[in-house]
Amino acid sequence: MNLKFCRLVFLSVIYLLFPILSFCAVYYVDANNGSNDNSGRSKDDAWKTITFAISQVVGVKSNPAYIHVSEGVYSLESGEEFPLIMKNYMHLLGSGTQTIIKESKTEYVIYINEVIDSSLSKINFEEIFFIAINCIKSTINIIDCNFSHNYWDIRSDNNSNLKLKRCKFDFCEDTCVSSENSLFYLLKTQHLIIVIPQ
Repeated sequence: MNLKFCRLVFLSVIYLLFPILSFCAVYYVDANNGSNDNSGRSKDDAWKTITFAISQVVGVKSNPAYIHVSEGVYSLESGEEFPLIMKNYMHLLGSGTQTIIKESKTEYVIYINEVIDSSLSKINFEEIFFIAINCIKSTINIIDCNFSHNYWDIRSDNNSNLKLKRCKFDFCEDTCVSSENSLFYLLKTQHLIIVIPQ
């Protein structure tokens, strides 16, 4: 009896001192098979839009939010509302070359303003009317993303800290990446031209 009580007290103290120490919030989006009436907590119960997922999810340093985005085209036609506004400690994780974001009408597709410790990975941005990613005063990692046939791929200013890793930029109509008062890390990134305004 004493041993059980000691274990219970010990586990309670650990839980109180280190709440959600190693947990993270994991959610799923599927443009083809999901529904925004679902829970979003499994692949079989995925939400339909990234827009809805971002509106429902909150990440914190000790419990970051991971949104797994299945293969499919995410656009106005599939129910997305642009821009997608990133939050702190939020990670959008695509499924590779078939996770595609397309948009032809709004100024920005992804808007990142005063956001820390967030990321975008394995997402393809195609046929973006103006700017695919607009980053202001933020720290974000962009990993294994492809940019193709967009007007302007990434715009960063006002002391952003942006890390691009294994990204590919092709057929950019105006500017691939522009930076004003920002810090860039480029790791194994292909077909890139950086324009730094005077």
